[in-house]
Amino acid sequence: MANTTASVRENGVKIFLRSLLEFATQRAQESPPPFPVIWDEPNSPIVRYVVETAQANYFSELSEEQKIYFECSLSRFRFVLDRITKYLPLNSRILDVGCAPGYLAIFLDTLGCQVHGIDLNENWFSKYPDPQWLAFLNVKTVDVEQSALPYPEASFDAIVFTEVLEHIAICPPEKILAEFGRVLKPHGYLLLTTPNVANAANILALATGTNIFWPPGIFYGSTDRHNREYTPTEVVSLVESGGFEICEKFLFNGPNNWNTATAALMYESLSMLGRPDCPLFGNTIFLACKSLKYT
Repeated sequence: MANTTASVRENGVKIFLRSLLEFATQRAQESPPPFPVIWDEPNSPIVRYVVETAQANYFSELSEEQKIYFECSLSRFRFVLDRITKYLPLNSRILDVGCAPGYLAIFLDTLGCQVHGIDLNENWFSKYPDPQWLAFLNVKTVDVEQSALPYPEASFDAIVFTEVLEHIAICPPEKILAEFGRVLKPHGYLLLTTPNVANAANILALATGTNIFWPPGIFYGSTDRHNREYTPTEVVSLVESGGFEICEKFLFNGPNNWNTATAALMYESLSMLGRPDCPLFGNTIFLACKSLKYT
């Protein structure tokens, strides 16, 4: 009886998800989505070289826990590397906000960038593959919600702010973004990624009684939690209010940004529906923005 009930429930979930995705696909066909979904990860020769070189030289001895995070983040790293090469010269001076565990910064260093990293506190230093990277990447500690960045105006060609916005809990994000504008050179770039809260896996989780927030037992008291996730249009509004203009915006899929309770059903449904260009199918928001500061 229990197996029958579980089977009926699973079939019902699949029907719901299929209907939801078909509805979203139909809407996407009626009008082009403001955020296209990019399904293929960048694989240009330079991105491929940087990833392969860094993996061989710096990431061959990661712990099992580190390997899981590294593999789940590779798609994000590739997109950032690709857009850095698109918008900036390779020797650009870049600030990585929320640098630990340093993997993206190491890729950027391998690319030829001059990287400076900041972390919330020294507790994050143990996350780096080797303590020597703290010096190589010029890592400092600063709480961006409480303090100004410890750099003079116009210090950087670009800032990478990936998978950090969702952790901001106290300071209005627009204020932090304005501070980014201060330390960026005129027309400097901001590359930002953050989870898309409005994805089908989250909708399915809520429809089946599963919360999209972390369980209460681990949510409170953690600085590593997601305090608030955003829709794509909300993120656009935030960065524009913070003094930036959008150069490029899209969605992609990182394995760690699907809801774990419904990820398997998402993958199964996507295998049936192909690669629809619909925002519900993208779990990660990517923005490339340019500072409106001219002098």
